[in-house]
Amino acid sequence: MKTYVLDACAMLAVLSDEPGAEVIEEIYERANFGEIVLTMNKINLLEVYYDLIRSYGKSRANEVISEIRQLPIVNTHPPAHHRQNRRFFTKLAVLCFAKFIINLFYNILCIFVEDM
Repeated sequence: MKTYVLDACAMLAVLSDEPGAEVIEEIYERANFGEIVLTMNKINLLEVYYDLIRSYGKSRANEVISEIRQLPIVNTHPPAHHRQNRRFFTKLAVLCFAKFIINLFYNILCIFVEDM
């Protein structure tokens, strides 16, 4: 049986009804019928969650993630060499936090500039 691996972009394309979403929706249907196995790395799911929070807020993001968990997707873990490498996840966490802080300060700065 074939296995398809979803990334965050594919999931976000479906959620935003972007071009190509219909292809992913057909893949969901094939997975529902047991024709294929559909997987997604947990880190990609976290990326989708982060994007949803930024776009719609935490409450809506939690609702959408609950709906995603009902899809026929097998969540996979990062490769073993990444799980064992604490530096990788530390750097990933720091980068995600830094990106969040930079976006926060940028948005605050935009508000002040508009008021001037």
